[in-house]
Amino acid sequence: MEDKFGLVCKDKILRTHASMAFLGGNLAGALVLGAVGDTFGRKPVACFSIFFLVFSSIACTWSNNFYMYVIMRFLSGTGSNIAGIKIIAIEMVGPSWRALAGISTEVIFCVGEVILCGLAYFIRDWRCLQLVISAPGVILLLYWFVLPESTRWLLSRGKLEEANETLRKIAKMNKRQLPKDFDIKRTNEKKNVGIREIAPLFRSRKHLIRWLINMFLWFVLATSYYGLTFHVGTLGGNVYLNFLIFAVVESAGAFVTLYLNNRFGRKLLNSVALLLTFLLSVLSMVASLYVKDETTRRWILMGSATVGRMSVSGDFANVFIFTSEMFPTSIRSFVVATANVSGMIGATVAPYIADLGNLVDTRFETALPYVIFGVLALIAGLLSLALPETLHKQLPEDMKDVNVSVTKASKRFTTIQPSDTIQPCDTIQPCDTIQPSTNGTTATELRMVHFDSKG
Repeated sequence: MEDKFGLVCKDKILRTHASMAFLGGNLAGALVLGAVGDTFGRKPVACFSIFFLVFSSIACTWSNNFYMYVIMRFLSGTGSNIAGIKIIAIEMVGPSWRALAGISTEVIFCVGEVILCGLAYFIRDWRCLQLVISAPGVILLLYWFVLPESTRWLLSRGKLEEANETLRKIAKMNKRQLPKDFDIKRTNEKKNVGIREIAPLFRSRKHLIRWLINMFLWFVLATSYYGLTFHVGTLGGNVYLNFLIFAVVESAGAFVTLYLNNRFGRKLLNSVALLLTFLLSVLSMVASLYVKDETTRRWILMGSATVGRMSVSGDFANVFIFTSEMFPTSIRSFVVATANVSGMIGATVAPYIADLGNLVDTRFETALPYVIFGVLALIAGLLSLALPETLHKQLPEDMKDVNVSVTKASKRFTTIQPSDTIQPCDTIQPCDTIQPSTNGTTATELRMVHFDSKG
């Protein structure tokens, strides 16, 4: 691509601009599409993002000059916001299943990276490669017909009939049977109030500080993640092999996070991952300055970058769940969107931090990126200690529920616990016990209902 667009000598900085264009588009998508998810629903935003991504990625193949290529990359970044789909996954399951729902998407992402590395190795023409990796996305347009809307969002907006219909479809797909008169109603039913839901976030000092800390966490993680990604080319060796190693260890990080998440909690894993990133940055800085043997230095830098990539990518999956569980359904999409915007700002500046060795002529030019990544990770790791643990906590539905104890379910919804049988009734109301039924429908047949505390 450098030869095609004439990116030689002083124009090579334009390559960094092209990377920034995609990340800048991602920022714009998070800001515009993510923020409206609380008003128009998770499904429309997610499906629109998919359509935009597929269209612009395929159109990128026919770019006949560098500036058209940058514009198409910006549009591709705008549509690459998959937060809506991840929020649906988290909101449709109970506490014990949220880690699996949130982190499984990261595992699939890693599989895609491995496939991309293989395709890039064998397909050296960038136009052909772009078309090969973009065209299969057309299949994703079918999501509109199969992806359900989040029942939590439907209930938070008073769309009871649609929520009941969604639950019946889920039961049918899982080959479960709901009572014929199954119906769920909310106490204190609330209609769509739109942007006014956000106001309490700014009136509470405690919640505002939590929101700002979460935004900073996303900024640091994105800066470190994309900084390591774009720094691959400066580590020496085979760039394809380096990228493949990063993709494999990233998938390992996702599996490690999945295993430890429900055992040690979101908060502890987040702090440990960030502090580990800080220590690895210090090691890389020392190696780049004081290790004279080139081979030894390259192996130290590659090893540190590899472990750092595993740590950061695993924590990225963890912090998405952490942020989503910390804030209520009524503003969850807004909070995740603003955190994602903060992350994309970090991702946008990451290529320039990674290229500081080429942009700044100082004695410490090779160590400067590691200093910046390390200091940011240390500050973020310490700040995250001020956040509350959300493990095994019911998802709050509005700002009043945010302070509910981890042992209490949200009182705005019915919680169905496993029992021998369940009493059929016209509406399901919150209750302490479940009475025997006359039709023999077991409560375990209703466990697919997403607000069951067992998932």
